[in-house]
Amino acid sequence: TQPDHPAPPVVNLGGNFVAYLRVWERHVIPEVDEALLEPALGGPDTTTRTQTVWQLHLHQLAGAIPDCEHIADALPDSGGAGFLRARSQPPDPTEDVCQVPPTAGYRRLENQCYRVEIHRGSQSAGGPTFKWSRDNGSIVYPIERIEGGDRAVLEHLGRDDYRSLVEGDLVELIDDGVDLAQTAQPLSEVKQRKVADLEVTLDPVPAAGFPAHPHAYLRRWDHRDRPEVTIDAGAIVLQEDQWIPLESGVEVQFRTGGDYRTGDYWLIPARTIMGDVLWPVDGQGDEASIFVEPHGTNRSTCALGTLTAGNFTDCRPTFPPLTELDNQ
Repeated sequence: TQPDHPAPPVVNLGGNFVAYLRVWERHVIPEVDEALLEPALGGPDTTTRTQTVWQLHLHQLAGAIPDCEHIADALPDSGGAGFLRARSQPPDPTEDVCQVPPTAGYRRLENQCYRVEIHRGSQSAGGPTFKWSRDNGSIVYPIERIEGGDRAVLEHLGRDDYRSLVEGDLVELIDDGVDLAQTAQPLSEVKQRKVADLEVTLDPVPAAGFPAHPHAYLRRWDHRDRPEVTIDAGAIVLQEDQWIPLESGVEVQFRTGGDYRTGDYWLIPARTIMGDVLWPVDGQGDEASIFVEPHGTNRSTCALGTLTAGNFTDCRPTFPPLTELDNQ
């Protein structure tokens, strides 16, 4: 009955466990909470919001039960040691001193905020994959229902031509269960759309029973038609220690030895007036950009106590209320 954990796993309590909280900041959009929209302005969203999510989890112990002083050492490793850097494409070298090298850098006509997000984590079979959006993953389409297993009837197909969902687009199917479990399903391609019916046909088809929870929607990602990368289950296979092109001169590189988690993301602002991306650098040259940790999702854990044979040992630190503190 946890409000932020709609589908907790079934646990056989025949063992020793550490009970702990998993806490993170969840990005909340109007498709999840309509109360975020301002009715006085006709319904537009005016800002972004985050929700502090907490979930109670149990971690089974393989060895001895720790005392409260050492309980934090028994928590599962949260990982998240992946690093990424970004740059705009450098010009091609030329040996002709009389020839001006072609212009490289960021080449789109609009300012963008690229979001690079881990789709499948390092611990998953097949290794990590990622996806990217030039609009910070902000373009979504609420789902009214799934028909025939492969057809999604939507509330709209996009508010304008730029945001319109078209054939060939890659979309991710999300509901509260997927979002709060911090998991990711295979990305689907829009194979056909019927504008009059607000309907799109998806391949691969949504998982059986989707959506199982409220607030289902499609999120559009922009890495379609990229022959220079390897695609697995709709996402890009993460190759470490090499520059991977996104589009229009924007490139990213993942550092060797990273441990990536589903939902880790980096934001890369690209600016037309500079013809470049806004990214920290150290020095000058093509390799000046530095590796940074994910900009999110910020995750934390907190040990509560141990559970064995149905008996709970409370390890939470306590302190008296302010009204009972000794003035001395």
